[in-house]
Amino acid sequence: MPIIRNVSRNASPSGLSGMDLKLRRVAADVLAKDVAAAMGITTGRLSRIEDQPSLTDTMYRRYMEALDKCRTSRTALGAA
Repeated sequence: MPIIRNVSRNASPSGLSGMDLKLRRVAADVLAKDVAAAMGITTGRLSRIEDQPSLTDTMYRRYMEALDKCRTSRTALGAA
């Protein structure tokens, strides 16, 4: 008999939750307002994303692209 797993079709590719992304943001020392601005959303919406138990592939990619953009900006500012 096959094992049926309760996996959301909308889960992120690595199974990360919003909390996992928040922990990455905090570890990178990037403010929520900066990630929200890079994504073009409000900080309230970012907070709701970070509270999600699972993320769509699209939301995962958008968040990670915004976080990378913020890291790059901070690195460039620190080097100046």
